[in-house]
Amino acid sequence: MNLTDIQNDHVSGADELLNKSAQYLTETIDQFNIECPLDTFINAIQKAGLDLIQAQPRMAPLLNLVNRVLIKTSLKSDIPHLKSIIVQEIGHVVEQSVQAKQVIAERFTQLVKPHNTLLTYSRSSVVMNAIEHAAMDKSIKVLVTESRPVYEGRTAAEQLTQLSIPVSLYTDAAMGEAVQEADCVVIGADAFDHSYFINKTGTLALCLLCRHFDKPVYALASSLKRVPDLNLLPEESKKPEKEVWREKPKPVNVINRYFETIPLDLLTGLITEEGIVNAGTESFSDYDPWLIDKLNSLDRDSG
Repeated sequence: MNLTDIQNDHVSGADELLNKSAQYLTETIDQFNIECPLDTFINAIQKAGLDLIQAQPRMAPLLNLVNRVLIKTSLKSDIPHLKSIIVQEIGHVVEQSVQAKQVIAERFTQLVKPHNTLLTYSRSSVVMNAIEHAAMDKSIKVLVTESRPVYEGRTAAEQLTQLSIPVSLYTDAAMGEAVQEADCVVIGADAFDHSYFINKTGTLALCLLCRHFDKPVYALASSLKRVPDLNLLPEESKKPEKEVWREKPKPVNVINRYFETIPLDLLTGLITEEGIVNAGTESFSDYDPWLIDKLNSLDRDSG
């Protein structure tokens, strides 16, 4: 798995990127033999982990994957044993993601009524799985918007069609009309803390429209997307202007951001495998000191 491929992947959701990142870290670890000095091995894992976080800086599962790997490196065991422990931990993270996706789908399906019209935005693998699960025993139809500039909404619409789920595609500008047509809105989340969550730009407008039209809106996300503070995540890098306007006049400054931060209290609820998270729910996790120091350095450098 190539790091550049992960960095340039603007269509896959956070859980899909987690699987690719797990493969990347595993392949990095496999490159080292038992004769390698322990410090060299640990330094290489630290660098690979930090590079991975910077490749997709708004994706909390990647941060938590790297953190759990780095915590294992503190055991200071011999390389064969340490490699085994780290690969096992990577497997545990991936399995946690898989199991969480199923539990979340079951929780969400309980909220869906027969003949409901669901609206989703962008393309989250957790959301797509939940919609597929709901459609197994309930007749539903789905509305999606394009999700410019990468058009993940089109990909979502194609996937839903292959599942024989009725789907209608709206332009992003017609999001207000789509909200009025929907019974329930369901979106993903790439990261969340006790007050805010991160998702595709346009989610804030969608949540505000749901509040205006009194429509329930749920975000679906595994606990791997929880961080104590969203400020731990590096800032998003500048995205290409040509994605929005290929031959723009030079004086025009094109703002092209993929992600934005949204207050949790705009949601009806954020559904995880552990239950529903509401604004104010605190979480505490151990984070590797080296990683925290590096993330803080990145934040100072960007400021």
